[in-house]
Amino acid sequence: MPRATRSTPTALPILFPVPAVEATPRPTDSPWGRVDNARQIIPGVWKVSTGGHGGVHVSADLQPLIPESHRARDGWYEEDQEWSIPWTFLDLPRETYWKGDTDHARNALRHAYPDLYEARYGVTLQPGESHAKDHRAFMTRHADDYLVTGALSTCHNANIGKDQVGIVAERGGQRRPDRHDTRYYLVPRSVYDQPRHPYGTLVTDEYVQTNAQFIPLEQA
Repeated sequence: MPRATRSTPTALPILFPVPAVEATPRPTDSPWGRVDNARQIIPGVWKVSTGGHGGVHVSADLQPLIPESHRARDGWYEEDQEWSIPWTFLDLPRETYWKGDTDHARNALRHAYPDLYEARYGVTLQPGESHAKDHRAFMTRHADDYLVTGALSTCHNANIGKDQVGIVAERGGQRRPDRHDTRYYLVPRSVYDQPRHPYGTLVTDEYVQTNAQFIPLEQA
């Protein structure tokens, strides 16, 4: 899984062409375990896979070309999202399975790290162009609204009807250990099962507020 999002990048060390560096040995171990397969992309960069995960390793000589704000200290970038960072900033070659003009690395960077993408390519992403930026905008827009953070059925609590869903909602969709700003609702299952916004479910007038005793906290 990707590591936590880092701070917004400032000055980006974009240097092209990427300088030639000494080749590094084939990695045998990674943060995800023993390396089963490894392929050198360019000298100093290896793409690896393990029994459960994989990613890209960048040598110390090439690490300075990656923005410090998103530079992995150990040189490892996991395969879900982080791999797009070295791939774009080191201008690594296209993979053979990329069809047509599709640039998977650039697309992955755009959706996962919009601030980094904007700084790298000198653009401003518009609504609909980046999942992460759209998600951030949604959460900012609804920071004072109640968003669903949990759902229970009659099998969790007998007071919930078979055609109902018990709802746990928190202000701004933020779970808090002290349950501050937590509310509880009942909603018809037909309403709950309707298509929902990809970034969160907003509590509406169709949600009937109840109390914490009705839906036990330890089950939420």
